[in-house]
Parts: sequence; structure tokens; C-alpha cells
Amino acid sequence: MGSFSLLSTLTLGAPEFALCLYFSFLLILESKHLPFKDDVADRKKNIFKIILTVLIMSFSNSAISTLISDMGTASTLFILFSIPLLKFIYKITWRKAALASVSYALFLFSVEVMYIPTCISIFYKNLQSFYNDQLWRLILISLPIRIAQLISIITLWNWNLVLGDIKKYKINKALFVLVVLMIIWFEASFAQRFLTSFNGYNSVNRIRGIIECIACGAMNYVIFLWYIKSLKAVAKYYSL
Repeated sequence: MGSFSLLSTLTLGAPEFALCLYFSFLLILESKHLPFKDDVADRKKNIFKIILTVLIMSFSNSAISTLISDMGTASTLFILFSIPLLKFIYKITWRKAALASVSYALFLFSVEVMYIPTCISIFYKNLQSFYNDQLWRLILISLPIRIAQLISIITLWNWNLVLGDIKKYKINKALFVLVVLMIIWFEASFAQRFLTSFNGYNSVNRIRGIIECIACGAMNYVIFLWYIKSLKAVAKYYSL
């Protein structure tokens, strides 16, 4: 991975994780912790919490990525780190903290694995030149992904997904968390190997690699939507 950069951490990491928190907390029905979805009386406290959480996540992600070169391992470790972080700052259950972490990770990585390898393949010579070009990373890579995050948040803003009594659902959430961690580790490692070896590939292998990355992201969405559909089906059954 690239070297630590304070500019990238603040301009790329902080907005990314702020939107990740909104996405995941809307999804698990914990919007009471989100500024402008909370009670006015709790606004200052929630603003402080989200700033603190975003800063910790941004700097810890940069540190892990700097120390660990393998993208799959680094991504998995960061998700495991974010679970207790959300648990203790927001005082939510371990299950909801795990669901929040893997949900935003699956969504974000699905966008990134479809979009970033393609852009790097077209606009950069290798992975290192991508890490060194902070301005274009902000414009070319970060901005479209932030737009995708905003669209998902707008979609979920008033979405009444029933997750209130999490204990009554018979779906194995621990298995879902484990599967997502394995998927992200595998796909991140695959994407890194593809990008680091990109210059040695011929045109056919390059196109095939890009198609495989896009297919990985699309598969992630299918898994995620299937899980949400299953939760809604179980919730409907219990409401009868």
C-alpha cells in the first residue's frame, strides 16, 4: 500500500468514513446517533461522536494500510478494528456494530473494486503512480465514489427497514459477517495482484482482469441485496 499522508487521510479518508457511518447507521436503524436525523437535544453530542469516530477510523485505516502491504489483510483488520470502535463509542450491541461495519465495507468495496482498478488501468502506469497522484485521486477516484455513497444515503434516509428486535430473527448474522470478511479479503487481494502485475499483462489479460473486478463488485451487491431481502421476509413473517 502507499505511504502515510496527512492530506489524503483528511481529504479522502474522513469524508469517506463519515458517509460510511451514515449509510450503515441508517441501515441498522440507529439513525438517532446521526446529526440531522437525531433529536435536537442530542445534536452536539452526536456531532462530537461522529467527528471523533471519523478521525479515529481515518487515521487507523491509514496506519494499517501503511504497515501492511497486502490489501486483503489490511481491509479485514480494519473492519475488525471498527467493530469494537462503533460498539464502545455509540453503545450499540456487538451484532449491530458488526453489521454496521461489514455493511458499509461491502457496499464501499463493491463500488471501489468495480471502479478503481478500471481507472488505474486506463489513467496510470502502475499502482505506485496512483498513490503518488493525490490531486487526481481526489477528482477522478474519490468524487464519483462519494456521489455513489450520497445516493445510497438518500435512498435509505426514510427507509423503514425492520431491524428493531434483532434477537427474534433466525437468520445467522455471524455467518453473514464471516462471509463478508472472507469476500473482502479475497477480492482486495485479487485486485492488488491484478494492479501490481498490470504492466506485465497483455491487452487480453488486462481486459479480462477489469471484467473480473467488475464481476466481483456486482456479485457483492447481489449478496448484500439477498441478505436485506431475507431480513425483510423474516420481519414480515413475525409481523403476521
